[in-house]
Amino acid sequence: MKKAIMLFFVGCLAVCCSCAHPGSEPNESQESEIVYADQEFIGSLSQALQARFDFADAVDETTAESLAETVSVEIEKLTPYKTRQFEDAKLQEKFLSYLNLLEESKELTKDMGVNDDTFYNDWDSLYNERTVMLKDFVDNYGLTVDEAHQETLDDLLRRGQAVEKADSERDAVEQLVSSLNFDKASDEEGLFFTYTAIGENDTELNLEDVSLVLALYDEDGVKVEETYAGTNSWPKGEKVKFEAMSDVDAAEIKVSLDYYTVAD
Repeated sequence: MKKAIMLFFVGCLAVCCSCAHPGSEPNESQESEIVYADQEFIGSLSQALQARFDFADAVDETTAESLAETVSVEIEKLTPYKTRQFEDAKLQEKFLSYLNLLEESKELTKDMGVNDDTFYNDWDSLYNERTVMLKDFVDNYGLTVDEAHQETLDDLLRRGQAVEKADSERDAVEQLVSSLNFDKASDEEGLFFTYTAIGENDTELNLEDVSLVLALYDEDGVKVEETYAGTNSWPKGEKVKFEAMSDVDAAEIKVSLDYYTVAD
């Protein structure tokens, strides 16, 4: 009788265990699925932009404080995504770059009124970079705003497009300049030296007012002097001779782009 009772309790225990741990069947309620932030972030970015547009429109006077507060509108809405996981690693990297740019812009407002020339140059540089990032979010990640804010976003996108174009043009011109090789020739007395290079404009740009800086180095690698060479017109496909003179007998010449414009 005792043996039968013991077997009964063992059987009940086995049934209970099998109910609590059903073996091969997964317990879905205990599984935690990752909720990626990709689309949610794009939606929040849209809301952040619209809120920033509205705040900026309501500002009566542009001051360091108002600029900082304007940027903060975006920062506050986007900061929570720093701890979120993205499915698209590139999108996460771009988000972090965008947030860092906003924080850098806010920090920069402290310089307003202290050194305005530096401030406005740096502010424009960051602002241009921001417009390029926003264009990327629109073109590649479906960022939109409502109709009431579309015109403001369109202005930013046009600026971003212009910045991309200018950057592309400068890259092409700098690559062209880097291909120039300057030869050195001295006068009969060996007192003055002429540095010349012939370059063909193989870009798609018609260049004007091209100015180059020639850094002249001695045999010890010390920069002794900077001189200039330039041309008023350098159409695409045309060869141009650049020439500069100096009393420095350079052992090495380093050429860099100083200034240029692109003809319409």
